[in-house]
Amino acid sequence: MAPLVAPLIAGFGSLLSGAGATTVGAGLTSAATAIGGTAGTGFSLGSFFTTILQGGATALTAMGAIQQGQAEAAQLRSQAADARFQAMQKPLEARNDQDSMRRDLLKAVSQNDVVNAASGLDLSFGTPASAREAQKADAATALSAVGAKATAEQQRLMLVSKSLMAQAREANKAGRMKAFGAALDFGIDSYARGPKVG
Repeated sequence: MAPLVAPLIAGFGSLLSGAGATTVGAGLTSAATAIGGTAGTGFSLGSFFTTILQGGATALTAMGAIQQGQAEAAQLRSQAADARFQAMQKPLEARNDQDSMRRDLLKAVSQNDVVNAASGLDLSFGTPASAREAQKADAATALSAVGAKATAEQQRLMLVSKSLMAQAREANKAGRMKAFGAALDFGIDSYARGPKVG
């Protein structure tokens, strides 16, 4: 039975390396030739067709497992790219928020200065000056918080992106391993059903 199993396993091996259905078909054709050579050793015609049908089904199963793994990997890579894009947007979003906060601060300070000046207060010292400094300090704290939050969110999204890329690699690997397992099961089953020597 070994002359039959070897070319089939070779075909599946080529499938796992990316050669596709054509190579598997070549492996099955080689198997059919090998079977012809073993006909005189007691390998029945029924076993021949059973093996060929099982080989074809196994090839389809293997290709399906690889394609499923590739599809899952592609989806995960897309999600990783989206997370990476969002991460790159965080500093820009933070700068926009900070610019808006600075404009609001300048507007608030100007309005307070106008009110205080209209009341006849000296803006250079006392309550007006203290209030202005307090506003600036609060704004500086808020600006710093926005920047820190953006940095933390960017780092989180980059980690998410890296994790998704790792999952994509594992999905590809899992598809290939499933295909290899199907080919191996087929080879073992075919060998077990082969003609016994001695």
